[in-house]
Amino acid sequence: DPTNGEANYLDAIILAIEFKDKEAIEALYAATKNKKRFKDISRLENDNAFIKLRETEEFKAVLKKMKEVDTTSSN
Repeated sequence: DPTNGEANYLDAIILAIEFKDKEAIEALYAATKNKKRFKDISRLENDNAFIKLRETEEFKAVLKKMKEVDTTSSN
């Protein structure tokens, strides 16, 4: 389901495991934009599939975006 952030998150895991870093980041961005967006920040921060990506600026930007959306949606 392309509107489900969980599906995009799972795609990102597969892409990261396959060393397709750019595509994994794109899938994570998609996960944050969907109607049913992915919201589990802790899971993303701790998922071993993203160990290599955690220190990249792109991954940090995805986390920042998720945290900003989480903050604005809780108001």
